[in-house]
Amino acid sequence: MLRCQATTNITLLEIKQRLQKIENVIKRNGLDPVINDGLITQFLPLDTVKRELISRHVNLTEAEFDSIVAE
Repeated sequence: MLRCQATTNITLLEIKQRLQKIENVIKRNGLDPVINDGLITQFLPLDTVKRELISRHVNLTEAEFDSIVAE
């Protein structure tokens, strides 16, 4: 009976150590995320988005300037 308990305790200790290692890896990866968009950049229309955002910003700035000048 004691041998069975000792074997079970050793097995539980090994499982606990493995679980702690896995949790540590998950915590480290969560704290320092590495963003790699290399695979999806070819599918993103970045030039179109940039041009659209710039034109919206210019239009908004001009509208604000016109409203300030009109007052």
